[in-house]
Amino acid sequence: MTRTLLIRLVFVVVIVLVGGSVMAQGHEVEEAHGSALDLVFRVVNFAILAGALVYLLKKPLANYLDAKTEQIRNDLAEAVGKRERAEAERKEAEARLAGLDEEIAEARAKGLAQAEDERRRILQAAENEAARLTEHAKKEIEAELELARRRLTARTAELSIEMARKKLGEQIGDADRRALFEKGLEKLGEANR
Repeated sequence: MTRTLLIRLVFVVVIVLVGGSVMAQGHEVEEAHGSALDLVFRVVNFAILAGALVYLLKKPLANYLDAKTEQIRNDLAEAVGKRERAEAERKEAEARLAGLDEEIAEARAKGLAQAEDERRRILQAAENEAARLTEHAKKEIEAELELARRRLTARTAELSIEMARKKLGEQIGDADRRALFEKGLEKLGEANR
């Protein structure tokens, strides 16, 4: 509290106490003079008290009421500002929500396109792998076939030689063998020279 207000409050309290003591004296006078004088005394006492209160509290009460009025105006202006900001935020949120459906649709379309691209890529990779495995299997089969041909050819040659030996053994006698042996030695001798 300000000093001036404190002084005025003390003054009001003093007036109330003095008014109370005057009223107490008025009671004593009433008994002596009657009720008309008491009524006048009370009205004068009330007028003095009211006048003192008005004089002492007029400016602080007016200042308080003015400050309170200004505070209410400021609060109202602030509330209007907050309301306008809230309304703007609400409209912005509604706009975002309206745009959200479009964003979801775009994201869904983009996701589907990416999924389709990924499916194609995986399918192409699988086809490439299948072609590679098929080519590898063909090469292995060809290698196995070539190996089987060689073995078959070698076995056929072995069997042919064995059959030829048997036939020659049956058709060539000991004298023919000696003649072939000697002829082979001659050829070897010529080749060594």
